[in-house]
Amino acid sequence: MKSRKSPYAWKEITPNILEAFPSGSFERYLTASYWSEQKSLFDKIKTPSKPFSSLLSKYGIENAAISRHKAPYYSEFKNKSFASVLITTSGEAKITSEGKLFRLKKGTLCYTPAGGHASARVDRVWNVIWFHLRNSEQWRTFLPANPFLDSAKRFECISNVAENFAAEIFSDSASLDIAANMANLLYSLLCGELRRSKAAEKVWRRLEAVLLKLQSEPNPAPTAGEISRDIGCSVYELNKYCLRTRAATYGKIVRNISMLHAASMLERGAGISETALKLGFSDRFSFTKSYKAFYGRTPAALDAGGFKMRRRPKRQA
Repeated sequence: MKSRKSPYAWKEITPNILEAFPSGSFERYLTASYWSEQKSLFDKIKTPSKPFSSLLSKYGIENAAISRHKAPYYSEFKNKSFASVLITTSGEAKITSEGKLFRLKKGTLCYTPAGGHASARVDRVWNVIWFHLRNSEQWRTFLPANPFLDSAKRFECISNVAENFAAEIFSDSASLDIAANMANLLYSLLCGELRRSKAAEKVWRRLEAVLLKLQSEPNPAPTAGEISRDIGCSVYELNKYCLRTRAATYGKIVRNISMLHAASMLERGAGISETALKLGFSDRFSFTKSYKAFYGRTPAALDAGGFKMRRRPKRQA
C-alpha cells in the first residue's frame, strides 16, 4: 500500500508559531523573512537582499510579504509581539482573533492587535499583502486594541505600490533611492488606511460620547482603565488621543469636568457630601482635597464667604 504524500511542503512548530505551508503556496517578502533558515522553503519564499530587505524596518514594519496561499494553508500565532495587517487582493481566507471569526475577501483589511492569539485558514486560494507592525509607540499611538475587518479604502494604491516595490527590490538593476521612496509611500498609505478605518473611528466616537455626557451631567466618571476596556483601546492609546485632541490626559480632563460641576452644584446650594457622592468621590475628605487643589479654596469656603469660585491662578515663575 502506497503511503499518502503530505500536502505540506514544510511545517514548523515553535512555542508561539505554527505554520503549515502547502506545496502550492508562495511568498515574495518585502522585508527579511523570518523563515530564511528553512532551506526546504527556499523555492517557495523569495527574500530581497540587503540593504533592500531593511527599508521598511525603520517604519516599524518587522515583516511584510505578498503571498499566495492554497488550501490547506494554516497559520497560528500566540502572544504575538506585533500587530498584523492583512489586505486581501483576491480569493478568501478565514481569520480567528480574540474569539472572533472574520471572513476575508478581495478589498478587505483585517487587523489583529499585538499580544493576542490569531489563526488563519485557507479553503481554496488566498492572495494577500500582509504586514507585521512592531509593538512600538510609532504604531501604538493610533492602533486600536481590538481586531477588526473593514473595506480597504486605499486598496488599489496599496496593492499597486506593494507590487511595484517588490518588482524594484527584486530587479537586477534595483535602485536603492527608488526603493526607499516606494517604502516611504507604502508606509504613508498604510498609516492613512489604519488611521481612517471605521473601526478606529468608532472607538474614538464612543469616547467622545462619554466625555460629552460627563460635560452635560454631573455623574461619576469611569476610570481610565474602565473606559479603555469599554471602548476597546489601551490606557496608553486613550491618553494619547486625549493629549492630541485636548492637550490633557483622560484623568485631567475628567478632573476638570468634575470640578466645574462641583462649583456649579455648590453655588446652587447642594451640600458638600451630596456633591462628593454625585461626582463619584469616595468621601467628603477626598472631594475637599481635590477641590482645594483645583480652586485654591475648600468647598466650605463657598458657604462661609458667599463668593463665586474661580480657579486659582498659576504661580508665576
